[in-house]
Amino acid sequence: MIGSNPKLKSNKGGVRSSVIRVLSGIKPIPTAHKIGEKLVLLSQDEFDSPITQISVTILHSGEKSELHTHETMDEHFFILSGNGEMVLDNEQVKCECGMYILVPARTSHSICAFSDMKCITIGVSLD
Repeated sequence: MIGSNPKLKSNKGGVRSSVIRVLSGIKPIPTAHKIGEKLVLLSQDEFDSPITQISVTILHSGEKSELHTHETMDEHFFILSGNGEMVLDNEQVKCECGMYILVPARTSHSICAFSDMKCITIGVSLD
């Protein structure tokens, strides 16, 4: 279903349905860290998977998240546009278009946008 957010259900034979979404059909929502917004492509309550969420995250120039950790989740970032900086366990890492960054569970991290940024964010549960 394009642009909708259906719960995934098994059809005959226990095969799960495919999901097709178009960004223009997804309503932006605030991020958990109260900066920017995200377009959620898939969330954990829709799919039986260790993936907690796949989203396109949009940060505006000057926005910065607080330093935080995820105890039971790895977080993957792929920078689509813009630039900024991440802090990973007190190490500063420049973020630029085309970069992939893995933040392992229990790693303290924050992100700061130096310009408007767009990235794909994927959370993967370790539970």
